[in-house]
Amino acid sequence: MLNSNGAGGTVTTLTDTSCYLIIERPQWNNPQHYGRLFGYPSDVGGTINMSSDFSGPFEGFLSVRQIELENITATIAERDEITQLLKAGVYVS
Repeated sequence: MLNSNGAGGTVTTLTDTSCYLIIERPQWNNPQHYGRLFGYPSDVGGTINMSSDFSGPFEGFLSVRQIELENITATIAERDEITQLLKAGVYVS
């Protein structure tokens, strides 16, 4: 008796014929207290209403990736400063 690689019957009876499934998943390598010190990105979109009675879905430290300033009366320099501050991160409460 020969198997597909040409080994004889004695060898095939001593080999393991079990099938194994190896699953590899990415393992995140974060510092020990990363979530407590820096928080985790949430990738949530929404509107920031910065009126005197702030009532929005966000609170605490906030940094944004993409900003769309709509219905705002500001100079180009002021818009650039708002964009720079929001990308660097601000605290809202």
